[in-house]
Parts: sequence; structure tokens; C-alpha cells
Amino acid sequence: MIDLRLLGAVRLTASRGRVPDTVLTQPKRLGLLAYLALAGRDGWVARDTLLALFWPESDEARARDALRQALSFLRREVGRDVVVSRGRSWLGLAPDRVTCDVWDFHDHLAAGRPREALALYRGELLQGLELRGLLDFDAWVIGRRLELSREAMAAAWELAEAAREDGDREEAIRLARRARSLDPADEAGVRRLMGIQLWAGDRAGALTTYDRFESWLARELDAVPSVLTRELAARARGPAVPDPDHASPDHPGPDGAGPDHPGRGPGHRTDPLAARAGEWRRVASYRPGRRWVVAALALAAVVAGFIGVRTSPLTGGTSAGGGTGAPDAAGAASAAAAAGALVVMPFEVRDGEGGLAPLRHGMAQLLAAVFTGDLGPRAIEVPDTLDVEPDADGAPLLVARRLGARWVVDGRVMRAGSQVSLHGSLRDAAGERPARSASLSGPADSVYALAEELGLRLLALHMGASEDEARRLGRTTPPALRDYLRGRQAYRESRYEDADAYFRQALRHDSLFPQAAAGLVEASLSAPWLRGHVADLALPLAVRLRDRLGPADRAIVTAVAGPRYPGRSTQAEYYRAWEEAVRLAPDRPAVWFQWGDANYHMGPFIGMPGAMERASAAFHRTLALDSAFVPPLGHLIEMAVMEGDTTRARQVLELLLRTSPDPGSADYLRWRIAMARGDSAGLRELRSRFHEMDVADLGAILRVAQFTGEGLDDAERIAALDLSRWSAPAERRTMLFRLHTLALNRGRAHQAPAFAEAMQGIEPEGFNSLQLIVRDALVAGGDTATARDAAARLAARFETPVPDGAEPPADRLGNACALAAWRLHQGDVDAARPPMDWVQRVARREADAFGHAAACAAVLDAMLARAADRPLEPHIDRLWDLVAEGAQPPGLGSELLRVTLARLLEACGELERALHVTRLRMATPYMLATQLRDEGRLATLMGDAATARRAYRHYLRLRADPDPFLRPEVEAVRAALESLDARTDARTGARTDGAPISGSG
Repeated sequence: MIDLRLLGAVRLTASRGRVPDTVLTQPKRLGLLAYLALAGRDGWVARDTLLALFWPESDEARARDALRQALSFLRREVGRDVVVSRGRSWLGLAPDRVTCDVWDFHDHLAAGRPREALALYRGELLQGLELRGLLDFDAWVIGRRLELSREAMAAAWELAEAAREDGDREEAIRLARRARSLDPADEAGVRRLMGIQLWAGDRAGALTTYDRFESWLARELDAVPSVLTRELAARARGPAVPDPDHASPDHPGPDGAGPDHPGRGPGHRTDPLAARAGEWRRVASYRPGRRWVVAALALAAVVAGFIGVRTSPLTGGTSAGGGTGAPDAAGAASAAAAAGALVVMPFEVRDGEGGLAPLRHGMAQLLAAVFTGDLGPRAIEVPDTLDVEPDADGAPLLVARRLGARWVVDGRVMRAGSQVSLHGSLRDAAGERPARSASLSGPADSVYALAEELGLRLLALHMGASEDEARRLGRTTPPALRDYLRGRQAYRESRYEDADAYFRQALRHDSLFPQAAAGLVEASLSAPWLRGHVADLALPLAVRLRDRLGPADRAIVTAVAGPRYPGRSTQAEYYRAWEEAVRLAPDRPAVWFQWGDANYHMGPFIGMPGAMERASAAFHRTLALDSAFVPPLGHLIEMAVMEGDTTRARQVLELLLRTSPDPGSADYLRWRIAMARGDSAGLRELRSRFHEMDVADLGAILRVAQFTGEGLDDAERIAALDLSRWSAPAERRTMLFRLHTLALNRGRAHQAPAFAEAMQGIEPEGFNSLQLIVRDALVAGGDTATARDAAARLAARFETPVPDGAEPPADRLGNACALAAWRLHQGDVDAARPPMDWVQRVARREADAFGHAAACAAVLDAMLARAADRPLEPHIDRLWDLVAEGAQPPGLGSELLRVTLARLLEACGELERALHVTRLRMATPYMLATQLRDEGRLATLMGDAATARRAYRHYLRLRADPDPFLRPEVEAVRAALESLDARTDARTGARTDGAPISGSG
């Protein structure tokens, strides 16, 4: 057991008190351990993510070797059972061998224990850890530090408010100071602390807080506090008169440190001046009577710092030196000649108290700074010499036309008691686009934050966002919004890598920006090679914050993650989720493609009628929306070949090669077309390059050759290749699985166990070869003798007692299911009882009606009913639902589920439904020969001779030279086919189907 402390100074302590200093002295390996820990108590991290994060400059082989060395080092130093694997692709920390303060911190917050959580926050995350040259890791650390500090600050403010409600003045001030210390730039926090100090009667403390912040601003940002903060300090210096805005628990202070303002959570708006950290170091100094000028210019400078553009304080234009003179009308018109210039008119202010009068011009300065930049229109100043009355009817459009600007913003600010409302309109002076407007309201003391949000909404509206989307986008920061809008623009232009980079940059600016996370998820649909960091970072964030997304983005995130995320959703649930996504996002090409892909792959399997027609329509709709969108083209080539239109298939392939110089599976698609056309020259050229093709192409050829029964000689050529070429574990495992399936379908059952055991060697923890060998014999013609031995080994594993309090092995459920199915298949009902009873007990504990154990129990119950000659009808509907849901019972797979259902239906006389289930095909041809045999038999019983003959001929092509124990089955199929042909001869005098019944095809 180790104890890992990541908040504040990093500490690593073993259970016996030994501190492994070697880990602490190696920053990169310490960072790797911390990254695994921060994935969560039950979290897993993809190896590829770690490679990109910690060894970005290394090639894959060196990066993987470095990762292996780092893992070996960590396991040696902290314990071999601390860093654990799930399969060959995922890593994590064993929660029963590790304690971590970050885990406990989040547990306390989730349980409503802010005091215990705050006690664990001893400093910023990974304090002092620096990894030079790892920019993505640094960005990740900064984002997590910000997230954790915000959570700690929210907890501190919550406790401070609770102490104030209890009348505990000292505790309220102490906790408020703790919250304030977590972000030196949080000016809103300064005012909250001052408000609590004034409520407690500590006027000297409130002034000390102000003086320290004023000095910090001057030293760090060369700036002065905002007007609101200075006014609060003036009140602290004045007579001790109770102030309803500051002196009572119900009205804690200008920034509302009360029940409705829990602190800096995701929705908190930081004061713009406090958040400034850019290039501006000088603003006009304060002079009596000119406070509004200082505030407006400071705010304009703040937003300019946000967007990374230096703006002239008085003109709002770009400037290297910051001139102070206002241009004349002619000069301004000349400067605005560039297309897309924008003017912001003085705002109308309605305020009976007079305190908001400075916003008439201050709003113009602030909004001009929001719009000035390299995205959206450039704002220009309205010169004092322009002869136009600002409040006259039609004045805004007239001003824009005189200055040569295309766009104009105007609006109003209204105050009602302690609330203020802002309204702004963005209009097209050319009259080509309709006016867009935004309105919002809030406390009067947050008017500047509201003004910034108004500017962001208007910018989002100008860039094409809907009003609903603009409301959501206004809650982020200016730099985050700009990068997000750049990402959307890049995505629309099919620049997926650029879109990915912009969305990631937006998340660096605002680590809780749900639209940027959703953008990363959507970009990954079009560029699958970007999915590594999306699955680990963006998708969990987008799911967690999906209530802050619009309906379309929310539906897309749900469809990608699955409705049961983080659990595993069924195929039917994924299918329905994409159906909903395409309904809510009908203008997005990637969503149409995913809907088509769901129909192409899932539709037939879950029994959706007309799925292929809908897939074709969806792919064509994708290309109609974006003719440069590549992913549908491969599917359209496949569909054209299946329809016999090889000319169209070649045309689409040429389009694919022109559009994408290095498309995936191009060699496979060439082979597919050449095979359909009978192009012997093309096939010879492709065969000569089998030894250099990648796994995707070769695996696709193996798969399709079995599904079609054509090109089986090529499948044999691929099977004869030297497997040592594929040293990467994922590639080697893929090829082994393809060859395992080929061996079963070809009737070479003696070869299949060797492939299964080889896969076990590659993935010792995430794969169970014994279960696969048993399943091979049950559904795919596998070797029964080998399966008997495998079942005996499964029994030994299952019957090994589990110590009290210990978790059973992860594959215990699969072992029990496979063992019980084998014994039922052998007719040994009594021996099947113990594993079946154990599975039933696990199933009763599952809340999910279609859980893994429940699905397994349903299949075993149906097998038992058939073996014991009990009524079968009660089991059919349950199994039918499981098939429709795409259930994968552990140890049995969907294959035994479908075989069992088909046999129950046949026994009950429902031959048509049995045939339907038998003809369902998975993405891989596992147990295809069994399906073809049963399909031919059922079609014969129904009188469908044509279907029966096609199935039997396909079966015989697959099993042209089977193992001896399968020859009786093959000869029985051959006899059944000859009987069908003989009956056809007797009726017609001629055979209607003269295709060969043997040979390799």
C-alpha cells in the first residue's frame, strides 16, 4: 500500500513508512504516476495517450520502450501490484493498493463535506514539478491546478458563508481569507472578503485587504483596482454607518458572497481587470472627476489583453505606441475602409441613481475591445468631430455609413434597484443581414462582467451562432471563445487537425468550456486518428457538462459516449442515439456519416428493416453537405460492389484517391473491385504486395473472402505470411484473430486453439483463451477434445475459493458462464448447477436489466429448459430482446445467444424467425460456416430451395478440405444440396444453378 500526496509538496509514502525517494527525484516518472492517479480511483489511461504526452518527440518504438522502462521502474519502486493494466492498451492504479489525497478531496466534496476537503488542499497540485519540453503535459497540469483550486476556493467560500450565518465572525474572516489566498488576481474575491470584514466590524482589516491588493496590482500588472473595489474601500474609510449592501448576512457584499454565489465554480465570472495578464502594462492614472475614463480604458485594455491584441486606449484601433488623439471623420473613414469594420455607439443609460452614467461611453470602449482582433470585424472609434447626434433616429447606421464601416453596435443599460439589464444590437449597415441582439441582466455590482458577456454573445452571433448557442458561449472568456470560433471555422473547412488544435487551446484558456470539449469530440468523428486524447480528456468533460450544451451538441456527445456512459451501451442504444443526433443536427456531415455507419454495421444485426437503404441515403447526404468529406466513400465503394456496379465503384475509388492521398484500406478496396470485375492482372499485382500491406487491408481481405466465398485462395496466401512481421501487439493480435476465424470456417479446427493461445500471450490480462476455445466448440465447429480440456481448466479456476473480503477475478463471471454452457451442451445438468447458481446470484445483484450476468443467466436458463425438455416459449422473448439489444454475455458472446435463440424458435415451429436470427451477421465472420449450414437447413424446411442452395454452396466452398471429424457434417451438407438439385431436375428437367459445389472459389 502506498500513500500519494499530490496537493502541495508531493509526498510518496509506503505502508511501512519507507519513502521511495528515487521516484521523487525523477520528475518524468513522477509525472507519469501522478497522471495515472489523476485519472481517478477507477480510471484508466490509454498507453497511446501517455506516449503522446510524455514522449512527443520520439518515434513510436522508442516511446513505447521508454514507457515500458518507466512502468518497470515504478512497479519496482512502489510495488508491482500498484500500477496495473487492463488488456494491452490501458493503464491505471489499483485502488486497493493506493490512497491519494486528490481522490479523497473529491470524495469529500461529492459527499457534502467541504471542511474535510479543504483540509486536504495543502497547496497547488504537483507543487514545484516541472517537465521541460512537455507542453501538453504542462497545459494539462495548469488546467487541473485551476480546476482543483477553484473547487477548493468554492469550498472555502461555502464554509465562510456558513460561519457568517452562524454569527462566527472570526471563523468567517479566516475562511474568507483562505478562499481569497487561492487566487491573488480574483478582485471579486477581494470584495467578498472586504464585505465579510465590514460585516464583522473589522474596518481596519478590510482596508488592509484593499491596500495589499492595490499594491499587488501595481507591482504585477501596473494597474489600479476597479471602480467598485475603490468605492468599497472608500466606504470602509468613511463613517461606520450600516450599509445594506455590505453589513448584513443577507447582503454580504458587491459580489454576492451568499447562497446564490457559492464561489468560483464553473459559472463564476471573474472581474475583467483582475483577470488581465497580457501586454498592457500602462493605463491612465486616476484623476478626480475622470473615474469613468479610467474604468473604461482599463476594461478595454483588459479585454485587449484577453484577445492578444494591443489596442489604442482612445481609438480602439491597433497601435504600437498607443496614441492619444482622436482622428477626424475623414481619417476615420479612411481607416475603416477595410472590409468588415465595426463601430460601437455610446450606449443609452437609464439610471435614476446616476451611478451608471459612465457606462454611456465605457460600454462602447469595452465592446470595441471585444470585437477588435483577428477574428470578426475590427472596431473603430466614433470621432468627436463627426457631425451626428448619437441619440437621433437612425444615427447608428448613419454613423457607420459615414465612417465606411459595415457593422454597428448600439444598446442600452437600465438599472432597477440592485439589478441591471443590458441590451445590445449588432446591425448590418449594408442591410444584407438581419440585426442580431442579445440581452442579459444581473446584480448591478457585476455590470462589467455582464458587459463582457454581452460582447461575447454579440461576437458569437456575428460568427453565425444561434441565440441559444450565443447565450452559452457568452459564459467563457474572450480568448477561449475566439479559439473555439476558429476551431468551428477550421472544422467547417475540413481542416480537422487545425480544429482539434484550436479546440484544445480553447480548453487551455477555460478548462471547463463544454462547447470546446464537444468540438473535440465532433472533430474526432471526421478524423479518427485524433481520438486518443478525446476519449481520455474531452469526452468525459463533455459528458459531465453536457447539460450546458445545446441540444445538437448534447445529442452528439451522448451518441459518441453511449447512453450508459461510462458503462457499456448496447448496439440498439447506440443506434437510437445516432438517430436522435441526426434529427437534432441535420446540418453536420459527420453526424450523417455516423448515422449511415450505424445503419451499415448495426442495422442488419439488430433487425432494422431497410438499414442498407438508409445507410446509402445517409452517406450521400454527407457528401451533399460536404463533398470533401472522405469517410463515406469507402462504404459507398463496398455498396456499389455488392450491387454489381463495379464501374461506379472504380469512379468512387478514384475520387477517394484524389481527395485523400493516403486513404485507409485503399489496397483492400482495389482488391474488392478487381475481384468483382475478374481483373486477373490487377489481382496479380495486389497479390505480389500482400507481404507489405498493412493489417487493415489484409484483415479486410480475409474477412470479405469468407463472407462472400470468393477469393479464398487469397485468404490462404495471407494466412501463409510470416507473422513475425507484425511486432506491434495490437497488429499481431488482430491478425491472429482473423486467422483464428479463418481456420474455424475452413474446417481446420486443430489450428484454432494455437491462435487463441497466441492471443492470450499477447494480452494475458484482458483475454481468456479457454473461454474462446469452449465457445469455438459450441458454435463454430471447434475441436471438442481441446474444448473438453479447456472446460476442465475453467472448472478448476471457478472452483478455487475466493478469500473472504477479496474481489473475485475479473473473468470469473465469464468462466462460470462458459463452464455451465459446456456442461449443459454435454447433457450434464447436475454439474452445470453450481456455476449456474453462482451466475444467478450475481445477476440478482445487478440493477441493469440487460447486465452481463443477467444476459448470461437468460441464455443458460434457455439451454437448461431445452436440455430438460421444459417449455421453451417463456425464454424466447427474453432472448429475442437480448439479441435486438446486441447483448454480449461474458464467456458466451452474442454467438451462443443467437444460436440458442434460433434453436428454441425452430423447436417451437417458428421457422421464419429462426431463419432471420440465423442470417444475422456480425462484423467478423466468426461461426459463419455454422450459420450457413443452419440457414440451408431452415430454408429447406420452409421450402425456400434457392436460399438453401446458396447457403449450402457457400458452406462447401468454405469447408473444401476440413479436419477428419468435420467430414461427416460436410458430406451431409453435400448430400442435402444434391437432394435439392435432384428435386429441381425432376421438376424442370434442368438444373437452375450450375455453380460448383467444391473448390476454393
